[in-house]
Amino acid sequence: MRRDLALILRILRHVRDAATGDQYAPVPDFEPEHTRVEVRYHVDLCCEAGLLRQAPGTNHVPSALCLTWQGHEWLDQHNDC
Repeated sequence: MRRDLALILRILRHVRDAATGDQYAPVPDFEPEHTRVEVRYHVDLCCEAGLLRQAPGTNHVPSALCLTWQGHEWLDQHNDC
């Protein structure tokens, strides 16, 4: 699968905007435009890059996410996209 920076930007914006008081947002559902497999793959890439952190206890399949400092910085750098 190829990395889709537009999807990554969309995921990060979703997490930023959907975070609740406990700072975690659900994994986004962008079907039919993107399959769950595509979204999960890109969520994993974001976690590996340090842009997202998954909620404790969701080691294998992330169900809740929050932005890291790096994730906020990345969004700030790509704000005009």
